[in-house]
Amino acid sequence: MNNSPITQKQKDVFNYIRDYIISNDYAPTLREMAGHYSTTKSNIHRYLTILDDAGWINKGIAKERGITLTPKMGKPISYLVSPYSYGGECSYEQRLSNYKMACRQAWLLFGMGINIYSPIVHHHNIQAVETMDEMTTADWMQYDLPYLDVAEKIYVLCLEGYEESAGVQAEIAYAKDTGKYIEYLTPTPYVLYGEDISYD
Repeated sequence: MNNSPITQKQKDVFNYIRDYIISNDYAPTLREMAGHYSTTKSNIHRYLTILDDAGWINKGIAKERGITLTPKMGKPISYLVSPYSYGGECSYEQRLSNYKMACRQAWLLFGMGINIYSPIVHHHNIQAVETMDEMTTADWMQYDLPYLDVAEKIYVLCLEGYEESAGVQAEIAYAKDTGKYIEYLTPTPYVLYGEDISYD
């Protein structure tokens, strides 16, 4: 994204507008936003001007509910946390199994309209190209944290051993420290085994 940086409060206002538009298919009014934040319409107008200038929204011209999201905003990023190598202590077969489970969970989230990023899904394929030197959790976190920083929501896939995984726990700790919303996912039979279970 080429959007200019904004403050957390400005991002909160943007998030409110975005979520309102997603839920209602139209933007909130100045009065609704002022009521939501217990402030004046002039303060809201100032926020809208900042967001418009920074490229996060198009605030519209003299039109009620005229705010639109800029096309480059797209869907916000969410981040999928799941165990992979347990600090290099597991076999390639176990890593492959963990990769496949992460892929299936990512697929389910995509099916729900969630723009999900999974470092396991991304990195496993890169590692498969050539033999790489063994990387520590700290090494991988240098690549993962920039994605975690921009993610608005964190999903934790609670596979067996996730509580003992140094990488998973480091990601969860970082998400908590930075105030990210975290949702813990119990793996379904499809995620675990690739089985398409039907419910009547």
